Amino acid sequence: MFGFFEGKGRRMDFKQALAQMNEWIERSNGLPILMNDGEHRKFIRLQRYSLEKISEFEKKREVKLPDDYVELLLEVGAFEAFITEYGLGRLFYKLEDIEEFNGKIFYEEDNLFPKFFICISLLGRGDFGGFNLLIDEPNFDTFSHEEPTEEWIESREKWFYFREWFCRLVETEGKKDLTYGL
Repeated sequence: MFGFFEGKGRRMDFKQALAQMNEWIERSNGLPILMNDGEHRKFIRLQRYSLEKISEFEKKREVKLPDDYVELLLEVGAFEAFITEYGLGRLFYKLEDIEEFNGKIFYEEDNLFPKFFICISLLGRGDFGGFNLLIDEPNFDTFSHEEPTEEWIESREKWFYFREWFCRLVETEGKKDLTYGL
């Protein structure tokens, strides 16, 4: 474990956050593990990726995934994290499931995939995380299920760096999963 709760204002970097997530996944292997807050959470790796597989995905869909997201896929893969006894947690989708998942989100209007790339579910609330691939980084945000999907791109005044969001997610052991406050 990294002692990221020890010092006030201490922040882990992206590589540390990826390493911490891998450690939790390997230690949990789908079974509950005790977290610093005294609660038990499960972590499950769904899929690992090679650079070749990621490149195939990008080429087939004519997109360039953000570097930080590619690093997450290479280092950790697709996974479930911070899963509670009630099934709440975060789901980082497998690449092969993302297109179908996006089709379900954008069912009433034109499917914005792959330029608008939703790849994370915030389980329990029904909210999502993803990228606007039409702009350069920062291009990540979280999106409320209560907000109309057609407003997700248009209403954003500010986009965020995925690495900052992921580091905060790990630092807070899954408690802060919205971009509010970054």
